[in-house]
Amino acid sequence: MRFAIRSTLRAALVLGGLVGGVGAVALAQQGTVAGRVTDQANGQPLAGARVTLMGTSLIAQTNVEGRYTLSRVPGGQVTVRASAVGFGAASRVVTVNPGETAVVDLALALSPYSLDEVVITSTGDQAKREVGNSIARIDAAKLVETAPITNVTDLLIAKAAGVDVLPGTVTGAPSRVRIRGTNSLSLNNEPVYFLDGIRVTSQNRSSGVCDVGCAPPSRINDLNPEDFESIEVVKGPAASALYGTDAANGVVVIKTKHGQPGKARWTVYAEQGAISDNNDYPDAVRGWRSSTTDTSAAANSRPTNGTQCILTQVASGACVQDSVTRFNLFQDPQTTPLGTGHRQQYGVQVSGGSDAVRYYMSGEWEDEIGQTKMPQFAADSLLGLRQISAVPDDQLHPNGLRRTSIRANVSANPNSRIDLEGSTTFITSKLRVLPSDNNTTGLLSNALGGPGNKTNGRYGYRAFTPNEMFSEAIGQDINRFIGSGTGRWRPTSWLSFQLRDYQDRLQAGRSHDVLPVYARCQRDGIVYAEPDHHVAHHGGRSVLQDQERPERGARGESGGGRDDRDRRGHPHGAREHHGVGDRGRVHRAAIRVQGPALHQRRPARG
Repeated sequence: MRFAIRSTLRAALVLGGLVGGVGAVALAQQGTVAGRVTDQANGQPLAGARVTLMGTSLIAQTNVEGRYTLSRVPGGQVTVRASAVGFGAASRVVTVNPGETAVVDLALALSPYSLDEVVITSTGDQAKREVGNSIARIDAAKLVETAPITNVTDLLIAKAAGVDVLPGTVTGAPSRVRIRGTNSLSLNNEPVYFLDGIRVTSQNRSSGVCDVGCAPPSRINDLNPEDFESIEVVKGPAASALYGTDAANGVVVIKTKHGQPGKARWTVYAEQGAISDNNDYPDAVRGWRSSTTDTSAAANSRPTNGTQCILTQVASGACVQDSVTRFNLFQDPQTTPLGTGHRQQYGVQVSGGSDAVRYYMSGEWEDEIGQTKMPQFAADSLLGLRQISAVPDDQLHPNGLRRTSIRANVSANPNSRIDLEGSTTFITSKLRVLPSDNNTTGLLSNALGGPGNKTNGRYGYRAFTPNEMFSEAIGQDINRFIGSGTGRWRPTSWLSFQLRDYQDRLQAGRSHDVLPVYARCQRDGIVYAEPDHHVAHHGGRSVLQDQERPERGARGESGGGRDDRDRRGHPHGAREHHGVGDRGRVHRAAIRVQGPALHQRRPARG
């Protein structure tokens, strides 16, 4: 027992000696860093600055004289970093020798920092940290300077969590915006848009440009994104709590630019660009068949007929495929309807003012021609059939948009108790779209549904060729005015009055022009060189008809119907113009009284 105690004591003494020796060696390899942190502008000491040794947990704080000390610093090269509120951080690399003190003095430069971020809600401006729901903010003014933004919905693409944007594929086409997914299978899923505190018309498929078979415009894309300062997206139940049940799909709050006190600041910008379609379209495929006993067209595939042997017929034994051909007219230079579009945009902005009156004014002109073009064989066909020297440009390029917008924002403070704000914008645009989608004369249905060979008499197109399709010109001309005025009066520190008046006036005219094609008749397949020959052959009965649906006005009442007419058979074509007011006039006035009790209330949040 005595021997065991002596052995244990001896082991403890040896272990303590080893630990003490290692600690002494480690302490001998450490040093100290000391110095002073000052203001770079005037050399004054900075008290309370934070000094850290990068890569370690060593932290020190400066005293009233700006001095600090860091002990037990490992020897070798280290990085010392100092930071303070309102100043930019500074760092310096220094070599620390064991047992010595390295002096590191750092000077910090002033740096602006952001205060509490403010967001716009239905109840006014509010600190973001006081809002319980999620509000995504997009710096639109900075984004339009660095990204190819062409319309309002481009600002939302991949910029806010939970916001999905399905952009249009042709010039003037609408984009579908979904906030936190689709909420209804049958009702509208688009969010509500507010511009400088007022709700604006924003629906897709506006003014009945076409019911099916084309890309109707979106009214929110009438606005000029170059005028925007910021965009905020309110999602989920919070949107309904703040803006009503109509905002269940979310709310997009847009704030336009306003002037700042100072000299006039001018901004001039120009944009030129090209538009191309880089999609890989599928081939049109055809299974050929032939019969040695039956020579009829129903049993034998010919380049100009539609007889073929498809896989289901092969499986059932109804026919035997001789061969399979494929043709992609989008990749053939002679037949492709795709070319290179062009976009140009020019604008000017000016802002400035004084502490009493501030202003912002802008003007922009934009012209965009889509990538769809008429192939040369179709243009040559029209030249021969119409006996004209040139095909009109709006048929050679059936998709285009030309827009002009003007904006003026003015704010004034006559005295410390009164604030006045006025905002106006005027937009005029001309849009032409082409029949492209789910349409008998649509481009995609005729291009993708071709027979799989180029020698079908239509250059690989199914039933209609571009000279026939693009002779149907669908367009819309709009004039739109959005204006608002706000007045605020604070007679005392605890009471305020607010009066707001606004209107959103839209005058839209739809045009539907069908120029004479003198093309193939659907009934007998004959190409008539003159319209009179076509009418005489069928006894005056119209064959190529286009039945119009009754027009609906701004409030949904049915308008007068129109008789069917053979517009392609008319020697001068047909021309229809319909004036439609999406919102003939929206005029609202509101008075808001805010006292101490109302000021402390908070809206319900989801």
